[in-house]
Amino acid sequence: MIITIDGSTIEYLEKMYQRRGFTVHKIKTESEHFEQTVAGLKPFETRLNDRNYKIGDICIQCEWKNNEYTGRYLIGCIIYMNNFKLQEGYITFTFEQF
Repeated sequence: MIITIDGSTIEYLEKMYQRRGFTVHKIKTESEHFEQTVAGLKPFETRLNDRNYKIGDICIQCEWKNNEYTGRYLIGCIIYMNNFKLQEGYITFTFEQF
């Protein structure tokens, strides 16, 4: 489900999840990839693991288009991780949208 909300609301959601003990990752996602995720064609992300991603973490994907945020977000939970045959320090994770 896509939600369109302002920045203060996304900050509130981020803090709410953190208060409940979840690690929250707000990640910038290019519009093309965001649309593929919305359509169910791309339920995964391959990223540098510089945030120590873990199964159970919350991901807030922020759509990025023309060098700015669009205000559209996807929120989900990491349900699977793998680093098989990836460059050192990178992971692929699958997430389930809320």
